[in-house]
Parts: sequence; C-alpha cells; structure tokens
Amino acid sequence: MKSYTMYVCENCKKESRSRDEIYWCEATHLGLSYDQKKWYDKLLKNFKNACAKLSTAQNDELLKNQDIVLELLESFEKNHGLKDGKKICE
Repeated sequence: MKSYTMYVCENCKKESRSRDEIYWCEATHLGLSYDQKKWYDKLLKNFKNACAKLSTAQNDELLKNQDIVLELLESFEKNHGLKDGKKICE
C-alpha cells in the first residue's frame, strides 16, 4: 500500500501533492510573492508564539517583545494591503 500527503489551498481548496504549488497558490490569493508569503507566515508564527508566552507568564520583556512583533506584523499587512483577520491574541 502507498500513502502520500496532499496539500490543500485554504482559499480555493485546490489540491496538490506539491507543497510549493499550494504555497504559491495561497501567496497569489494574498497578492504576495513566494518570499513575501514566507515572511508573512514567519511574522504570524512569531506573533502567536509571543501571545502563547504571555498566556503563561507576563513580564515587561515579554510585553515589549509582543509589541515589537505586533508592530512588524501590522506594518507588513498595511504595506501589502492585507487585513488582520488571521491574528489571534487577546
């Protein structure tokens, strides 16, 4: 028996066995290049990580880090015409 991984675009539900093909598809839906999408995903991941750290412990350094990451994320979204619907942290 063979098994393989299928990747699916979150926007149009296009399926492919190629991760890069779906990554490109998602990037084009956002109006970004491949490298811009990678950077955006990294910013989102850093923001979520900062939020997770704050949920377990709060100090001035963690709050400052979250503010910096949030500022970078919002700046990227503003410069590329993206909405902040993916950000989840209260």
